Amino acid sequence: GVRESERAWIKYRNAWLNFAPLAWPNASVDDLAMRLTRQRASSLACILAYEGSDGDGAYSELCDRQ
Repeated sequence: GVRESERAWIKYRNAWLNFAPLAWPNASVDDLAMRLTRQRASSLACILAYEGSDGDGAYSELCDRQ
């Protein structure tokens, strides 16, 4: 369900935040956390748009930009 999906995403996000300083020592972990969270929110918005779409193109306009 949703709760399990979010828990898995948090593990994924945390793994990236632990890896980032090794790959990009000068990068801001806070900025990466914000970027990952924004991407996740956008993905969830696409899921909701798809589930609520009636073929009017709203889903396509929102989600094709990703």
